[in-house]
Amino acid sequence: MTPRDALQHYFGYPDFRDGQGEIVEAALEGRDILAIRPTGSGKTVCFQLPAMLKKGVTFVVSPLISLMQDQVDELEGTAVSATFLNSQLSGGEYSQRLKEIEAGQYKLVYLAPERLTQEKFLFWMRKIEIAMVVVDEAHCISQWGSDFRFSYAQIGHSLDRLASIKKRKIQRMALSASVTEEIQADIRNRLNLFHPQVFLGGFHRSNLRYRAIYCASPAGRWHHLTRFLKRLEEGAGIVYCISVKDVDRIWGKLVDEGYSVTKYHGRLKASEREANQESWMNGESRIIVATNAFGMGINKRDVRMVLHYGYPSSPEDYMQEAGRAGRDGKDSDCVVLWSKQDAMVQSILLESRFPSQELMSWVLARLHNRPDDKKTMPINPADYSQKAPYRSSAALIEQSLRFLEQQNILSLKRGPRPGLIGIANYNPQAQFDYGMVSARHSKADMRLRKMKDYLEAVECRAVNLVRYFDEDTDVSACGVCDNCLTAQKPVDGISSLELAALHLVHATKQRFGRSKITLTLDGVRDPKVLASKLHLYPGFGVCKGSATKASSLIQDLLTKKLLRMTVEPQYKVLALSDLGYRMLRDNYQSLHDSNQAKATPAEPEPDLVQALLDLRAELADRYGVSVDSIYSRKEADTIANAFDCDDPDDMINGIIGPERGLQFGFRIIETLDNLTAQKPS
Repeated sequence: MTPRDALQHYFGYPDFRDGQGEIVEAALEGRDILAIRPTGSGKTVCFQLPAMLKKGVTFVVSPLISLMQDQVDELEGTAVSATFLNSQLSGGEYSQRLKEIEAGQYKLVYLAPERLTQEKFLFWMRKIEIAMVVVDEAHCISQWGSDFRFSYAQIGHSLDRLASIKKRKIQRMALSASVTEEIQADIRNRLNLFHPQVFLGGFHRSNLRYRAIYCASPAGRWHHLTRFLKRLEEGAGIVYCISVKDVDRIWGKLVDEGYSVTKYHGRLKASEREANQESWMNGESRIIVATNAFGMGINKRDVRMVLHYGYPSSPEDYMQEAGRAGRDGKDSDCVVLWSKQDAMVQSILLESRFPSQELMSWVLARLHNRPDDKKTMPINPADYSQKAPYRSSAALIEQSLRFLEQQNILSLKRGPRPGLIGIANYNPQAQFDYGMVSARHSKADMRLRKMKDYLEAVECRAVNLVRYFDEDTDVSACGVCDNCLTAQKPVDGISSLELAALHLVHATKQRFGRSKITLTLDGVRDPKVLASKLHLYPGFGVCKGSATKASSLIQDLLTKKLLRMTVEPQYKVLALSDLGYRMLRDNYQSLHDSNQAKATPAEPEPDLVQALLDLRAELADRYGVSVDSIYSRKEADTIANAFDCDDPDDMINGIIGPERGLQFGFRIIETLDNLTAQKPS
């Protein structure tokens, strides 16, 4: 039976979607595989079909019990034999499943990653003829991802041990959606993929229409929400909220206004969550209001709108959640309604995920000082939190323990009752390194900033997202997002100087007052301008040689209501008005073309770039962080291109920021100086 015949036989599909056939062929050839495919592109067929054609059992690692059950349930009524092993099975049911697997009754077995860390289970697996091990949602393997799980990071080691016992290679397939090149590399390394065949399925789906709307007030955000819901003429909708409190509030107001709506979050009883999800899945409720606890593994094809009532914490999360729209290929909307308050809420949530070094050291000392016979007694995080002399909460104490587990200082297990965490092992000799926690904190902060950049972008939103995941990809503007549609409308009445001033205010994140912006436009190398790195922006000096003074230009923009003064806690700053923002978006391409015409940068010298990349690798190894935490490839190109300048220190700080400039600037300058000194003049 050919793969295409098998596709028809087992699933009823006449042909493969783009890229599926190639992945299936590679799996049948026994290759290790890393497949990155957008949400809704049919990842499951890529491993379910080879599982039916290969000899032996395919084990599928899945992060959620509900996801395992859903995927097994979806295969009921087909010729695909599948089951799952999870903690909800009774002892008798579990033993019976193991016997059925041994007897060859199933081709697909779903299980949690923790199962592969159990010695007894690995010992049992040695008896099974394993066709392949599939790791779904493989981004959970990477410590640089937003959904890192320590149990996922251990899968590669467990499979290596099993392969050693069985004295044969175990084929591995890793599947995920929307991950960066850095996380792809981390997946390959941690899962120990052997010369993997890598499939990148693209990050853009042309049927999704992206929108991002800034809302100055709660009333304005509610108005936009109801406006989009009223346009939802067919299909279903998802409204994501940042907090449980917001979910309950928005759900209640929509119920009062007569919408067909249900809700989902982690504080609901499991039975209530299941019932609400089923109500939405079967169409009884058209809209579901939820936290990001909802959605993984959901396969509802007629979702016409995914709306975020407050922005998510990273482009990865956004692509995953927005990608639940339009799985049937029909046009669907992906909308973010955001406000300045969202940034504060996300910052608080970010800090709640990363305990301070002082708190972690205190927790470790508490554990170390316990009597030997009590080293592995369960811990009450709430009790620890009350006694901690540093900023703390039960969640931060629990996160501290998880970080310690990731450094093999201890191992955790389920506590004897709710509210307690069990300690399985404790190694007092192991060394604690806060650098790993700090690096992950920095990465999470970077992702949050990139999400904000997406919201404030004036270029095509689809292009912005795609280039976050693959900055070298060749992608055209989508033509259907809000920025693209606005750019297609004819706009008159704005000069190139006015446009440059608007762009400067926008590019500097609306952080500066009238005086600094005026000096920058006039090209004055004032100490205040230099200290703020404003001389590095394209708008520096645009008014030089012009009859228009920058002070007059700013006043004209204020009079035309393209700029406005906004009061920050200590001073007034210039900001774009809604009209100014639209004007900048409308003319983005002409501004971009103008800047390109003024100064198209030369290609950086390859040997300078290579020297910077080699230095980056050396520093990353020394500090135990990713190479992009030192500086990105694009930043290396920019440094190499601009190195022949009067003030390299200032240039480097302007490109990678003063903090990294202080830490790595001397080595960068030393490396490039040594290289350029060797060249003939």
